[in-house]
Amino acid sequence: MEHGSQGDPRYPSPRRLRTTLAFAVDLVLALGALVGTFVATRHQPTLPVPALVAIAAMIVVSFVNRVLIQSIFRASIGEALFGLRLIRKSDGGRPGLWALLRAWLLSIVWGIATMAEIAGSANSGANPTSAVFPSVVRRRDVRLIS
Repeated sequence: MEHGSQGDPRYPSPRRLRTTLAFAVDLVLALGALVGTFVATRHQPTLPVPALVAIAAMIVVSFVNRVLIQSIFRASIGEALFGLRLIRKSDGGRPGLWALLRAWLLSIVWGIATMAEIAGSANSGANPTSAVFPSVVRRRDVRLIS
């Protein structure tokens, strides 16, 4: 059984609502960077396309939160606020920087594919990248195992 999978007795605390709320916080951070940067730069004559600058700001904030902060603290800002931690599915250990980077890049591809499916131009079905993403568990459950 993979560490942190549904029904894993090593991580008994419920976490679905916490994970959803953590995702919402992380999404608001990224979208806040997008909107804030766009509003701040839309009247700057020196910038070629304020929308591209805003998208770049969103990507940077997302990367820092989902890769760098998670590699240091084992949780994004949203996950930390709701008492969650990331673990490797294979052994319950700390996910590495390259695994977090790969998961972040695949989440972008998966997000684009999902938007295309919603728009009606694709039919990708289930999330094929779920095996790549680390598991999210309650921080207190990780302490109990350690």
